[in-house]
Amino acid sequence: MKIGQHNRDTETLRRPTTRTIVVLLLALTTCHTEPSEVTSISLQRTACFGICPVYAVTIYSDGLVEFHGERFVESAGDFQYRIEQEDFASLAAFAEQIDFFSLDTEYRYKTGPNGERIAVSDLPSRITTVEKAGESKTVLNYFGGPEALTAFENLIDQLARTADRIGSTAPSL
Repeated sequence: MKIGQHNRDTETLRRPTTRTIVVLLLALTTCHTEPSEVTSISLQRTACFGICPVYAVTIYSDGLVEFHGERFVESAGDFQYRIEQEDFASLAAFAEQIDFFSLDTEYRYKTGPNGERIAVSDLPSRITTVEKAGESKTVLNYFGGPEALTAFENLIDQLARTADRIGSTAPSL
């Protein structure tokens, strides 16, 4: 390649991917030492007009994971398995770090530069619930949610190993 020639492969490698961001954020949250009051974290991914995986996963503070696969997943039905309690602690710390309980309850559109609403159709919703100290917060993220919320959703999937249950139709957000 000549000097000054544009190389898409190199450019792609320089951009941080969602996975890279999640790994970095996970590394930051593992430094969190205060015990969390979070008792469970749930993520539900809903249907679209295509082949979007439809499932729900709940992770409890003791490491128990409950997975319910509905459509377009390799593992349809109910499954239980475990993850490390430290992984749950990292998720709980991440929820605290992004101040999950202060997020809006739903994100359905983005606001454009002139204040106009930008909406789309045919996306799966992500519904995330965090329970702690007797209170619960649920956030629906259809379109336009903060990047930190999307990173949290992807981290839940990663640590709960949902790709193992979903198979080749895994979400690519």
